[in-house]
Amino acid sequence: MSGSPGNRRTRAGDPLKGLQIFDHFDRLMTGRILPVTDTDVREARALGEQHLRLGPRDLIHLAIMRNHGVSQIVTADRGFDEVEGVMRIDPRGFDPSSH
Repeated sequence: MSGSPGNRRTRAGDPLKGLQIFDHFDRLMTGRILPVTDTDVREARALGEQHLRLGPRDLIHLAIMRNHGVSQIVTADRGFDEVEGVMRIDPRGFDPSSH
């Protein structure tokens, strides 16, 4: 699974809530964080030509997912809905106990 903890609106609107989300993300992702490699960056560039709606950060996430056989991502970004082989999990409905 790939994703990132919270977003700017959460942190700006309620700093304590943003920290709680970060702490929860840390517990959930411990031992599951993958590095970004040169191969991932080149793959992200190639994917950018196929997935014009995804920005650079999303393309890096997608490249890492592809290079490590990850098919699920927790994100509100609907651009991932158009990527074949990727199941987007909306964070509003995400139940970490089921993953």
